[in-house]
Amino acid sequence: MSDTEFLSFLYSERDRENSLSEFHGWNNWALAGAIITAICTGYAVLSKSPSLEVVKVLYNTGFIIAFFLTYHSWVNLFKRQRAVDFSKVRMMKEVMPIVKIVFVYICAITSTIMIAILNGCNLVFWLWVTVIIAYTIVLILALCQKEKVVPSFFSEMILPWVWVNVAFESIMGGVYSIIGTQSFKLAGSQILSPDFEFAACVAAILILLYVLFKLNFGNKVVRRFDEIIDKYLYAGATKEDTFHEISKNRMGYGVLDACHKELQSVEKQTKKCVEEEKELGEIKNYVLTGNRELTKLQEYQGRIDDILNHQQTTLMLSRALLERMNEIVKVSSSFKDISEIQYVFDTNQQCHDKVKVVSESVGEVSRLVHEAEKEVLTAVNAALKKQLKEKQEELRELQQTE
Repeated sequence: MSDTEFLSFLYSERDRENSLSEFHGWNNWALAGAIITAICTGYAVLSKSPSLEVVKVLYNTGFIIAFFLTYHSWVNLFKRQRAVDFSKVRMMKEVMPIVKIVFVYICAITSTIMIAILNGCNLVFWLWVTVIIAYTIVLILALCQKEKVVPSFFSEMILPWVWVNVAFESIMGGVYSIIGTQSFKLAGSQILSPDFEFAACVAAILILLYVLFKLNFGNKVVRRFDEIIDKYLYAGATKEDTFHEISKNRMGYGVLDACHKELQSVEKQTKKCVEEEKELGEIKNYVLTGNRELTKLQEYQGRIDDILNHQQTTLMLSRALLERMNEIVKVSSSFKDISEIQYVFDTNQQCHDKVKVVSESVGEVSRLVHEAEKEVLTAVNAALKKQLKEKQEELRELQQTE
């Protein structure tokens, strides 16, 4: 494509992603209008029935929110179908539903505090506490595993293990169902009562705010599109790199992209091994030429120890690359480009070969330096003994003279 055609393509793709990301037709203005409508309706209900029972409003609101949390994921069944590349993967930090987690925390914490104040610690209170504890544990696990690869066909995952994630969502759905049922029983009011109507307005406001934030902050693909375009326009990114970034942003990461950090570290360490091999050759030449200064030899011995420690680090990074590759193979159901996998294994093999060569050189050079140090120390000890013997003879002659 020419520059003009490519730029036109970028803008059209951005507009298409923006239109597809709108949550089932909702946009910011529609959501703002719906929130204002819910506020006005709630005000009208409150003005007609100012003596609402706060406890009933609280439980009815909890019932509606719990019902929403139980079944809101079913909305995904009505989303537009998008292409999925099963050979691609994503990072856990990219699919974490941050907006949903915050929404659950706000609802759960608010409910526990208000129930404890207004009605004591009953079953619904402890169920909301269970939700808080469960999401806290899961959030800690997710943050610890934020760099773990996950399948690209999941738009949201709260845990990096597929079946564990499904089990958690199912269990929490059951907990929300119990919360909703018990809250409705404790409310003890009719659906058409003013208490329920006001609670419905409060719940509608909270749910609409959740949808508003999800629409604006939940879709990372749309949010990153302008950043990619800016890099092309102002940071000198090439068309190939820009299209590759768009592909990663939309479809997920290939093998080289997912292993980029580990692969880069291994390549860097391999280059450093080449430099260290050259340095070991210089140390060997110094020892073999016969120029053996004790201070210099001790300095070289310390440097050899550093190189040996570096080889251990290199092996650890190589192992990390293989573990990352193993994760990708387990997560991806198919591979389109086998050359990427071959490149990873070839790079890792080169690293192992270089480490083996350097390790052998370390052993040989360390032995030569140690022997040279031993010879130098032996020569120094012999010289010191000779000087000491001469001093003793001088002292003896001086005593005889006196």
